[in-house]
Amino acid sequence: MRVRELGLILAITTCELCAAQPNQLPMLNLIYLHRPPLSFTNEEQQASGILPDMMIKAASQANIKINFIFDGHWVSILSILKRPASTCVIGAYYTEERAEHYRYSQPLFQESTYVVVTRNELASELTAFSSVKDLIGSSYTMGMQQAYSYGPYIDELVQHLQPKIVSVKSGNQPDTDNESGRHIFDLIARKRMDYYFSGQAEYKWMRNHRQDLASSLTALKFNDLDEGQMRYLMCSTGIHPELLSQLNQSIDQLRASDAYQQILHKYASQDVASSH
Repeated sequence: MRVRELGLILAITTCELCAAQPNQLPMLNLIYLHRPPLSFTNEEQQASGILPDMMIKAASQANIKINFIFDGHWVSILSILKRPASTCVIGAYYTEERAEHYRYSQPLFQESTYVVVTRNELASELTAFSSVKDLIGSSYTMGMQQAYSYGPYIDELVQHLQPKIVSVKSGNQPDTDNESGRHIFDLIARKRMDYYFSGQAEYKWMRNHRQDLASSLTALKFNDLDEGQMRYLMCSTGIHPELLSQLNQSIDQLRASDAYQQILHKYASQDVASSH
């Protein structure tokens, strides 16, 4: 077993035991990836972003203790979630296949519709395609995060059309400047891939924090893209039922509150793509 994964398991086990007092709910372990502004490690080495801030507020409302753990590899996170502990990953999409192996919370956050991020010099070529279906079926190279879902429409197109893909290990955190953005944008600029489906908030964050990339990348909209997907907590089947029930109630209350809007405003994004 890799040292990184072993350390994560030990942290989870320790936190389970430290909260396992009579008549108390166990501590909830929350795994997050580096996906600013959705989730990232800030300069104070604390979990930050839209989703961690939401969970801090929701857990506080429900008097639930939480422990944040960073892990940059989606495949190992899926493995960790198969262990019997009250552990969740923040911000997963719902898929029927995953629902057979994991438990989901109430929805946390709805993404804006995906944009297609590409290099400036390719923009006119990619906008020649009338749909995402035509783009994915083309000879251009698509970037994907390993083991990610991109929602049912894109997932099905990729499975059916089998495009040329460069697969990137999920959620890798840069060695410098934790808040700077995602490595996959660098790969587009370096011509390792031609395009990538990105959330608008992540793209805008990159433009605000990586001026070197902002000048060479652009985002395109396609009319056949689905409405933005919901993001959830995806949890181990061993999560304490009452813990998840109380957390779901608190999540629903938070989403109906001014505090939720304040969190979104703190990391506000805007429409940054050119329509097609």
